[in-house]
Amino acid sequence: MRLALVLFLIPGFLVAQLITGTQAIPKGPNPPVVFINGYQANCTDTGLAANFGGADKVLQASGIVSLYFDNCSIGGTGSLRASIEAEGIAFGQFLASLKYADGSTVTQVDVIVHSMGGLILRCYLSGKQDVSPASFAPPATVPVRKAIFIATPHFGSSIASALGSDRQTQAMSLGSQFLFDLNSWNQGFDDLRGIDAISIAGNGGTGTASKTAGFDDGVVALTSSSLGFYRPGVTRIVPHCHTGNSLLSLFGFCASSAPVINDIITNITNPVTQIITSFLTGTAAWKTTGIASESQTTLSGTGGLLLQLRDTSDVPV
Repeated sequence: MRLALVLFLIPGFLVAQLITGTQAIPKGPNPPVVFINGYQANCTDTGLAANFGGADKVLQASGIVSLYFDNCSIGGTGSLRASIEAEGIAFGQFLASLKYADGSTVTQVDVIVHSMGGLILRCYLSGKQDVSPASFAPPATVPVRKAIFIATPHFGSSIASALGSDRQTQAMSLGSQFLFDLNSWNQGFDDLRGIDAISIAGNGGTGTASKTAGFDDGVVALTSSSLGFYRPGVTRIVPHCHTGNSLLSLFGFCASSAPVINDIITNITNPVTQIITSFLTGTAAWKTTGIASESQTTLSGTGGLLLQLRDTSDVPV
């Protein structure tokens, strides 16, 4: 198992630089932020900049250290690709290994995830195991204070099968057993272990993925990227596309002019930048940036339904 740690140190601690390996983390005024990347078809663009743009520089301006958990460092590609559950277990091990420069354990972090990275985080929080029937061994305590889900397919994507035919894309397909189990593990719900979380969802897609114009980011529908199952009032919608992959525009899933939701730029006028900075630093500005999911006409009156037949012993049929 290989774990990748990418750390950007902020001025006032050390000269800003990229550190790899198991380097100690400097203490700062805010908890460090761990980034988890999304699904990678070939695991070629796995760096933080390739998956989150200038996010480290955005956080650096607020005195926040950035770390990076690369899901491609677990397993391989194709048939060797790790399950999302295995990624969640590895992420827990990653968190447990974090140390400050003075040798003390890092007891609190914030997490920013993109796409499938959100499912990795949720597997960690729930302790979902890679077994059938579903089994959960949630950690007694979790060091996650806040989480920002960016375009996460909580209830899957209609085009997951077009991205690949491996175990990760199968898990993210609509109606998968993985999604049913993850979304119902805690007495029929998932409360994200009570952490403070928000979602940034995009509607810059053409509607090809959701069959409804302005209702997806080219890959994930708003009903899937919303955190409405967790709490009301925590999903903000921006007119962005899921990724910068040119195929989304080429095949008509996203308008070529739509900004990329995970390309977090240092320009403070960028709504994703505004939401992230506000939420992590404890201001209320994120609540008025973008559009509230409750104000999106189609989303406020539309939902999906995920059903499963079970026998009298609660065993799936």
